[in-house]
Amino acid sequence: MKNYIAFIKWCAGGISLRDDVTRMMMYLGIAFFGSLAFGNPQYWFLALACAMVVDISVGMIQWKYEQFKREYDKR
Repeated sequence: MKNYIAFIKWCAGGISLRDDVTRMMMYLGIAFFGSLAFGNPQYWFLALACAMVVDISVGMIQWKYEQFKREYDKR
């Protein structure tokens, strides 16, 4: 039993909102459970799609800005 508790702590310790996969699974979970609880899954999955687009766009802008800073600092 002690190993199971240590394993659960290890798994939970690896969860970070900086990880793209974790955020996508969180969005899917929210959309799934929201559609179960409140019905009309089309609206929930539309919200999921919008959240994913915003998340990916923000990540892309951050990545491009870091690339810009690296190139600008070389000058």
